[in-house]
Amino acid sequence: MQTFSAKQARTLVNLCLTAETSGQQLLLKEEEGELYAAFRAGGDPAEPLNVHGTKTPQGIPFGRGTGYGPLVEAYLDAVAGKIGALAAKRVWLTGHGIGGVFALLAAAELLVEGADIAAVYTFGAPRVGDSPFVNALACPIFRVVNNLDVMATIPPPWRWRHAGQHILINADGSLNLHPNPLNRLPSLLRQTAWLGEMLLQGLASGYPRALHTLLNQVLADHALESYRNRIHALTE
Repeated sequence: MQTFSAKQARTLVNLCLTAETSGQQLLLKEEEGELYAAFRAGGDPAEPLNVHGTKTPQGIPFGRGTGYGPLVEAYLDAVAGKIGALAAKRVWLTGHGIGGVFALLAAAELLVEGADIAAVYTFGAPRVGDSPFVNALACPIFRVVNNLDVMATIPPPWRWRHAGQHILINADGSLNLHPNPLNRLPSLLRQTAWLGEMLLQGLASGYPRALHTLLNQVLADHALESYRNRIHALTE
């Protein structure tokens, strides 16, 4: 059984960055008999996340469970018919943001076909499906989240679940392999102090400025470059 490797995370986050810069929705790389696949979501991420509320956020049967409908539809539109070749070799799957969801949906399809999935690494991925869907993903999955990355908090948790082992990159750049309320306390205290500072700024100079600073922080924590830089720092 695979365990989390910061070195492997570095390889895969670099592949995500290559997919992002090249504009490829599915980037394949073969090395030493193994296949590496990085998924990228194109277009406006607000659509598959239903930010504007224009879609009915119902579930769609997928794999051995139910996936969050707007994300499943985006996946089918983006990579339909493109993952058949992934079943021929031992494969590593990865993606950033919605691309991470695509990697998990691809894993669900490939597992039904009996494919050999080495592991799935996602970076700042949203929740993907219901409990049966997540529980049926019988392969190593590492869900890397950078500090306050807001993308990892949606869609709502009362039906939809994350998949895999939560790997948290703390505010100071350290790695937390098994986050829980106790070992997250130092980081949470720093975050609380920072949020308190934002509140004081809002009282002093108007909330738009403070909210702008907060929004910039959570968006910065989701940026693929931030994931890359922090993971590189962990391996140097």
